[in-house]
Amino acid sequence: MGIRLRNACFFGAITACSLFGVCVLFLLHASTDESRITEAVGLTSFSAGGTKGNYFRLVTDDNRTKITAPWPETVRNMRLCPRLGYDSLGRLPNASIVITFHETETISSLLQTIHSILKRTPEELLHEIIVIDDCSTKDDLGQILEIYLASVFPPNVKLYRNPVNIGLIRSRLRGSRLSEGEVIVFMDSHSEVQSRWLEPLLYEIKKNRRTLAHSFIDWMEKKRGVWHYKRGGADWIVYFDWRLVFGWQPIPKQTKRRISTDVLKSKVIIGAYAAIERKFFEEIGEFDEGMEFWGGENIDISLRVWLFGGQVLSVPCSRVAHLEGKDTRSYRDSFTATIERNYKRVVEVWFDEYKRYFYLYYPSLIPVDAGNLTDRMELKSRAKFNFHWFLQNVFPELGIPDRDGFAWGRLRNVGRDLCLDANADAITLYYCSGLHTQIFYWSKKFELRQPISIYNVQSEDDTNGKYVLVESEYISQFNVDSGSKWIHWRVGPLLEAGKNHCLAVDPSLMGIIMAPCDYANNPDQLWEFQHYTDQYWDTVAGNSNETVYSDLRTLLMNLKPS
Repeated sequence: MGIRLRNACFFGAITACSLFGVCVLFLLHASTDESRITEAVGLTSFSAGGTKGNYFRLVTDDNRTKITAPWPETVRNMRLCPRLGYDSLGRLPNASIVITFHETETISSLLQTIHSILKRTPEELLHEIIVIDDCSTKDDLGQILEIYLASVFPPNVKLYRNPVNIGLIRSRLRGSRLSEGEVIVFMDSHSEVQSRWLEPLLYEIKKNRRTLAHSFIDWMEKKRGVWHYKRGGADWIVYFDWRLVFGWQPIPKQTKRRISTDVLKSKVIIGAYAAIERKFFEEIGEFDEGMEFWGGENIDISLRVWLFGGQVLSVPCSRVAHLEGKDTRSYRDSFTATIERNYKRVVEVWFDEYKRYFYLYYPSLIPVDAGNLTDRMELKSRAKFNFHWFLQNVFPELGIPDRDGFAWGRLRNVGRDLCLDANADAITLYYCSGLHTQIFYWSKKFELRQPISIYNVQSEDDTNGKYVLVESEYISQFNVDSGSKWIHWRVGPLLEAGKNHCLAVDPSLMGIIMAPCDYANNPDQLWEFQHYTDQYWDTVAGNSNETVYSDLRTLLMNLKPS
């Protein structure tokens, strides 16, 4: 395959390059299997006027062989995906891909994203790629990027620049309003799409126009200049907790799927790789223009999809890799207050009486001004359902401490006057505070829980007869009656009924252990929740602790799966 020279130092390039003293030479070849694509195999910059030609160094260093990294055939998504057809409903809608970037992005990652979309998306489905520059000032993201886009990419790749930094949310909103496709797809600027990534998303929207469909995420990480592919799951759903922090957990064990390629109903989407019909997006109020920069928009738009009679789907056969690079998300660390304000806008509009659980974790946000919510409240008046419906029908796994439990809040050890703390590293004891890691509850199913976690007792190993307390993902265990059942009364033990061991303090490490019960003589086995509910006082509390123990044990022995 020959190499041809295209627009090397053409007039527009010379004019732009002269600003930097650099001229750019593009070496390109036609793709063998998709002749419409030209793919950069080498980018060379050279000195002019005594200035070092380093403006394309990021591109040449990051992509010495090709702009688009090869996708390992051995780790493609389930082998059934390529066999699926997406033409049974007739013509699929076309799509506008909206990509936003800012100062923290590298030009190589941005170009890799665009190249992969062009290479792996059918022409008839790709109406355009809208690229929004959120007021970046780096040289290579300026006129050098414009030269590359004009020289290499087809005219349906369009670059727009924000005159001021308006953040990711408003940049995506601007991109959606500039786009003209039937479906809008929001994508990060550091991504690598897989073959047939778009068709499954469009197919689900064609079946039901009130669908927000998102891809499954894989990862690509660079080590010593080489991209390494890390395959994500195919049975994850996206959730959020009362802090509005989102994450992934496997689907409930009892969820029925015909085959592994079946789509999954998810609670919310991740922050990108999501497709929605343009008209439906406008009907449900687009993105909240009152939100600033980044954070919470994925939960906000997902809630509105559900509450306006739609659905949020995770589509296993749509795969997009997230390019894990240095500092690509470092800007988020300085936006904590902004993100929390965005969260408050979601809660104040949509959570109704359940917003008190949000403020349980963020009491400092109670006096914070969320801004003008008039248009959001008017939008809410047109919704088909409310948040209570959402909790009952979409997200019943989300724990509601004072409704679903006998006791909740901080769990204090009486002997040490310290609280149970589920930090990122281990379950331990720490000074009692209002931290979210210290909010537990004892459920009416006799589980020890946090909103999206459950704590079970397991054997340490098969030989020593010791037991340990472990944290597990609750969504995958929802309505599965196989976890630990706990017996407790106020200023009393937390006794795991099946193992007949009690939660206790490890005196040597100040950690948590499961020990043979000796709560009558050992205050390190006595615990007290911050709050006890009416259900506790009506059902559990009695004049005799031993009577309560006996009654609860009998009750537990007769428990049946719900």
